[in-house]
Amino acid sequence: MIKNKFKIQDFTLLIVLLAFLKYQYESIIIGGTVWDDEGFITASKRIIEKALLYFNDPSNPFLSEFDFNLEFYGYLVAIPIYLISNSEFTISFFQNLIEMNPNINVKNFDELTNIIRFNLLNVYVISGLFLIYKLFNYFYEKTYSLLIVIFLLLIPSFSGHALFNIKDIPFAIQLFIATLYLLIVETKQSQINYSPNKQKFVKILLISFLLLVRFNGIVFIGLCSTYLLFLSKEKVKYLFDNAFVYVASLIIFFVGSPSSWQKPLLYFRETIKTQFFLDWPQATLTNGKYIYATEMESDYLVTWFFYKLPIVFHFGLIISLFLIIKYKKASPLVTYSLFYIFTINLVFIIFKPVSYDGLRQYIFLIPFFCIVLVDCIDYIKNKQIKVFTVSIFIFYLIFTQSNLGPYRYTYFNEFVQENKISSYCNEVGGCGDWATDYWGYSGKQLANKFNNLKVNEVLLCEPIRVFETYLHEEIKTLDLNEIPKQKEFYLMNIHRPMLSYDTCGFIDNSINYDCVFVDAVTTELRFNQINLSYIQKCELS
Repeated sequence: MIKNKFKIQDFTLLIVLLAFLKYQYESIIIGGTVWDDEGFITASKRIIEKALLYFNDPSNPFLSEFDFNLEFYGYLVAIPIYLISNSEFTISFFQNLIEMNPNINVKNFDELTNIIRFNLLNVYVISGLFLIYKLFNYFYEKTYSLLIVIFLLLIPSFSGHALFNIKDIPFAIQLFIATLYLLIVETKQSQINYSPNKQKFVKILLISFLLLVRFNGIVFIGLCSTYLLFLSKEKVKYLFDNAFVYVASLIIFFVGSPSSWQKPLLYFRETIKTQFFLDWPQATLTNGKYIYATEMESDYLVTWFFYKLPIVFHFGLIISLFLIIKYKKASPLVTYSLFYIFTINLVFIIFKPVSYDGLRQYIFLIPFFCIVLVDCIDYIKNKQIKVFTVSIFIFYLIFTQSNLGPYRYTYFNEFVQENKISSYCNEVGGCGDWATDYWGYSGKQLANKFNNLKVNEVLLCEPIRVFETYLHEEIKTLDLNEIPKQKEFYLMNIHRPMLSYDTCGFIDNSINYDCVFVDAVTTELRFNQINLSYIQKCELS
């Protein structure tokens, strides 16, 4: 590899990250809140309350009450975001920032704090990407380190989720950072200035941070440690050193989880149950087929990656395998990336774990696809061809998602039949071959459309908060029990066909209805309209 000679890449990275942050801010202003956001706010409050309560009343039974499953997800990122977003300085800063644009109208305090939280999430994202860039420099020259960040930002499933997904995006970033560091320690030892004890300390820090975002990360980072064990020349020493690292990381996990302080074993058991054996009884519409989370099919994950990843990454995977076979060599980073991608998919095929919402729970695999593609580019020796190839890739990545706006996470690649993704029908949740805005991110835009209808009542389907936050105060939200009294009524719902379940509760309550289309929020995928959420006028049948 060519040694780093220039720092122009560092400056370019700064520009790219700041431009990305600005673009995310503009998208956050358009989009609304999402399904799990209220849950994370509630869970953050509970955890902070438990931490304070423990020092005043350590025997209080509230400390071991776990009636909210989001409490079992780590809050390394969520709690700082919650605290900072509610500080007077942050609120004042964003109020002034928003007031600079007269076209932005923030209706209430909830909307303002939504904007603040999602922007803080993206500050975390660019901070994590900067660290990834620095770590990647151990394997490649800075140009390639810059490329991996750019490619990652241009993957719609990553940048789209980064707008609001406080559960999966921090997990993907922390896992990637921890993995890169473990690989550096074992394969680039001569390039590290840290002492062995300091290296061990950093390992503990990064792995504990990962667990404090999501505990099941221990499985995925453990896979990396197992892989490196087979490469190690001193396997016994490696085992003992890493045993110490993981035990120390577990201790920090419990120390950093206030909900565990009173009854750590009970909390640990419930965390394992929630993160490894969650019983989610609904189905995810996958290429025209409903697949139940608890009745998972082997090809589920492969199918979602096949249709959701931009196709250049599929080509990168194929070309990388060809190059390895041809030249009989590959960098440790690429070798591990390929091993990791195929192992996770193979394990999924064999064990079929509970999964839903597409590839959301597997976003952490996306950075490894970027590594593979960047390595393929590195094989190109002609500088002009290399520049041309990179330009084509970037142009394609921008073009293929160009009109999706803030709804980039709904992206599908060219292998899908765009006209079959979504369509309106009289069924609550819509029709088509795929769910689109299952997070409810278009709820703000749909609420604004409803505000203009001059209708005084509406039934809100789940997730209620994504609509309710943005409705005019004078609009009454109907309770499902009131529906039988209504001759006709309006409703708001997301495009998420779910077969035996609907977000409005009609099926569960045996309410028969006939609905007609009133309006919808749509986006555009390669000149094809994609439905995100609907306003319908219904009457009992």
